[in-house]
Amino acid sequence: MVSAKGRSLAFVSTSDPTSGDDTGVSQIWVGKVNDLPAHRVTSGAGASTEPLVSDERLVAFSSTSDLAGDGADTRVKQTFVYDDRTQTYAQLTAEPGGCGRPAVSRVQSDWRVAYVCGGQAYFHMLREDKRYHVLTPGGVTQSIVPEMGVHFVTLSTTSNLYDVVQRLSHLHAQPVRATRRTGGWRGSLVPVPGHPGLLAPLRTYGDTRRSRCSSG
Repeated sequence: MVSAKGRSLAFVSTSDPTSGDDTGVSQIWVGKVNDLPAHRVTSGAGASTEPLVSDERLVAFSSTSDLAGDGADTRVKQTFVYDDRTQTYAQLTAEPGGCGRPAVSRVQSDWRVAYVCGGQAYFHMLREDKRYHVLTPGGVTQSIVPEMGVHFVTLSTTSNLYDVVQRLSHLHAQPVRATRRTGGWRGSLVPVPGHPGLLAPLRTYGDTRRSRCSSG
């Protein structure tokens, strides 16, 4: 995986960094395109996979290793981020059923790390240190992509979000106009009253430049 600006890369390899032998355990490697070779940033007993680079600095990935502890293989995949500038980790999930499909994007002065746990979509704002659950009732979410600017994410889900919009339309003073789009859904995310940390897709316009969100 190469960053959007094409300067940084992250990939998975089972090679030992010293001998080059195959260890049989996938690890995350990070490097600069103009300053190779890359270096290994994980060394746990469990597999580390699914790396994705943000803005030349953060790498989100999945691992079954206890990277915040002794590195043992927990056999349950969780979501982590690695800061290549400070060379430190953060474990974002500890779900019994595991989490995966991570993605990371810079959002103004913060980073949004998205992932899927048990068929449900979440994202974590790192500096704010808060996790948000994107409401997708009655369906299974396969992936969530955060690189859609400040107010948008993209979901791949079997949930009928058109119906969700209609049920939540009473939360807004303005009429809600929702639109189905072939291949996915695009819309604003708003907090659900009485449920801190829970977000719901609210609405979308054919002309997204006019899309606004106002609570009533």
